[in-house]
Amino acid sequence: MRKKYKEAKESIAEGRRRGLESYKRSGVVKAVEILCAENACKVCKKWNGKVILLKKALKKLPLPVKGCCNKKYGYCRCTYLAVIDK
Repeated sequence: MRKKYKEAKESIAEGRRRGLESYKRSGVVKAVEILCAENACKVCKKWNGKVILLKKALKKLPLPVKGCCNKKYGYCRCTYLAVIDK
């Protein structure tokens, strides 16, 4: 079971990274906002609404949230939203 969890976490992280790379290629997105899923755990809720520069998000990759303890789904369901300057 532990191996499957690790593989799922790596897969989620890769998907989030690819999304950030896509934002970068757009040339329009300079920052991202973290959006917690419904029924997020207390660890994830601390990240909800935080805005991070895209460059920093790509370097640190804060999602999936380390320490996520979502018992309903068993993994972090948080995502990035593009922040576009007008």
